[in-house]
Amino acid sequence: MTVRIVQFLAIVSCALALIPAGAHLAALPNKIALPQADYFTVQGIYRGWATLGLLCSC
Repeated sequence: MTVRIVQFLAIVSCALALIPAGAHLAALPNKIALPQADYFTVQGIYRGWATLGLLCSC
């Protein structure tokens, strides 16, 4: 039973770790055609999210 719980937690943690990458991939088609100035403006949306990345790296 303990092994099944550990396996489940491993799958859930991996899935949660992949969500941000999937979100970036899903947003790429909408951002790739933007002019440079607009692209950098849109990238400002992600300011501050690096803090969350520190939590996930523990």
